[in-house]
Order: sequence, then structure tokens, then C-alpha cells
Amino acid sequence: MTTKDAPLYGDMTLPEWDRKWEPVPNWQKDYQDDLKYRVGLYRFIQNGRIILIGVGTAEHGALAKRLSDYRRPSPSGRRCRSGQYIYENRHRLKVEVMVVGDINDEQFAITARTLKPLMIERHKPALNVPANVVTHRIQHLSIGA
Repeated sequence: MTTKDAPLYGDMTLPEWDRKWEPVPNWQKDYQDDLKYRVGLYRFIQNGRIILIGVGTAEHGALAKRLSDYRRPSPSGRRCRSGQYIYENRHRLKVEVMVVGDINDEQFAITARTLKPLMIERHKPALNVPANVVTHRIQHLSIGA
């Protein structure tokens, strides 16, 4: 299949979307106000490896709220073991986001939710796995830290 024949997600192919990741400096300290009304994907990177990909599509926060959930003292980003790992290691992790669009257009949220499993399949992050596998993977990540 050529790029011309590749499926579109929104108005881009998967490889085109994959080139849209942008770093989020100081994510673990600062609320990302510029992402407050933006929907899309986020990914955590440890030692150059993508370890988790998530999506932010909720109203009243979207990407900014999802990143904030992992850095602030509340359980919202840490209900699962992978979220706990992100919180505990937040000062050692880098974050990148892929902005898909504005929260005022539901189509952008649909596109972001569609892209998440495709990006997980493409990058195979260690913590985007069934819950029974996460603890083993976290032990492996901690050893390599």
C-alpha cells in the first residue's frame, strides 16, 4: 500500500500523525494552560523509550487535565499501577503530545480515540498492556532506570 492509498484518520495518515508529537517542557511542575482546550494523545518517555500512550478528550481540561492528573497529589491519574508508576517517576520522564484539535469539535475527539490504539500498536509502550502484565513490566523498567 502506498502513502497515497493509506487510510486517513481525520485528514492525515498514521505516519503523518506520528510526526506531530511535540515535547511538553516542565509538565511535571506547570499546568499546561495552552493544552486546556486541546484534544489529542500524550506519551511518556523514559530513557528514550515510549512507556505509555494515553488520550485526552474530556471537556474542561482535555490534554492539560490528563497531564495534570499524573503530576498532582490526587488519585485521578493513579487508579491503576501504570499511573502510579508515572507519578512516582514523573521527575525522570519526558512527555510529548500530539494535538489533534479543539475540544469544541467532537470529530477531533473521535480521531484522537481512534489514533490511540493505532499508536500503541505502532510503538508498543511497555505500560499499555493488560493490568496483570503491568507489575512485571514496571519491575523491568525500574531495574533499567
